Amino acid sequence: MSIVSLSFFLFLTITAAVYWLYPGRSRWLVLLAAGGFFILFHTAWDPALLAIFAGEVLLTWLAALAVSRLTGERAKTAVTALAVLVLAGALIWYKELSFFVGNFNRLAALTGAGLRLTMPETRAPFGVSYYTLTLIAYLLDVRWGTLERPERNPLKMLLFAGYFPQLTSGPVTRYGEVAPALLGGAEGSLRGVQLGLQRLLWGLFKKLVLADRLAPAVAALYDGEQPAGGLLVPLAAALYIAQLYMDFSGCMDIALGAAELFGAPLPENFRRPFAATNLSELWRRWHMTLGLWVKDYVLYPLLKSRWMGAVRRFCKNHWGKRASRAVPTYIGLFVTWFCVGFWHGGSWKYIF
Repeated sequence: MSIVSLSFFLFLTITAAVYWLYPGRSRWLVLLAAGGFFILFHTAWDPALLAIFAGEVLLTWLAALAVSRLTGERAKTAVTALAVLVLAGALIWYKELSFFVGNFNRLAALTGAGLRLTMPETRAPFGVSYYTLTLIAYLLDVRWGTLERPERNPLKMLLFAGYFPQLTSGPVTRYGEVAPALLGGAEGSLRGVQLGLQRLLWGLFKKLVLADRLAPAVAALYDGEQPAGGLLVPLAAALYIAQLYMDFSGCMDIALGAAELFGAPLPENFRRPFAATNLSELWRRWHMTLGLWVKDYVLYPLLKSRWMGAVRRFCKNHWGKRASRAVPTYIGLFVTWFCVGFWHGGSWKYIF
């Protein structure tokens, strides 16, 4: 069920109609059922994959409750670390295992070792790349006290992680951003529905009219029998950038427009990125929820860690104050961007 397909818009229409006809503060149950249907549809009706999703969510829910009730800091840290490792391990197993298997086999071939690993046959739960980051952020927010009171209802936790408009292409959400409207039975308005429909149509225009029409030209320039030369090289690059942006942001507009129909909006993911005046500003305007996620949950914790404090002291003692600021920053940025590339695809080209 592609989000630009007729079946998706039929599903969306029925879900919205039932949602607003359902009584008051219990209407979140409609979205919970819709999310389960959406996940099952995208996994060829495999209940095992839905169970894996539910298991990861309930693990996070239980870990967050345990962290909120434990008194010892070491115990809180141990529970949090174990749950995060399980979530990250599941993401790697289902999405990025080929990276490790492929590199192990290449290394074994270079060294002459007679070992070769084979890829196990696995199917990834739908939306695992996005809901994993959402669950890790939720758990860390509880551990750090950013979220004072964790969710008590496991069904609402399932809805928070499985809100269907965000599962296809994001954005990466945080509990404090979406929970009040999503889980509290939002009071909708005709104006909100109108804005949602406008956003949907704008996203369809960007995706179907612009991105999909640019795709053949880009393919011809990059993958044609004769390599492009001369002015066709910068033209190919410009068209590819336009196609990529219109495709991604168009799908994002559809997702955000769909969320508006239920009075439970999702955070923005683009803010006119090509109006940026430098590369760092471009990144802050592009895939914003991912950028904020790696900043808050990878870069800052790494820079504030005890290990990085030791690096900072070592650099100051041996190379001076300037190095004590620069070297940890470079290490933190390297780790952060490595994670961004690795998340986008288990391949060195994404990492580089």
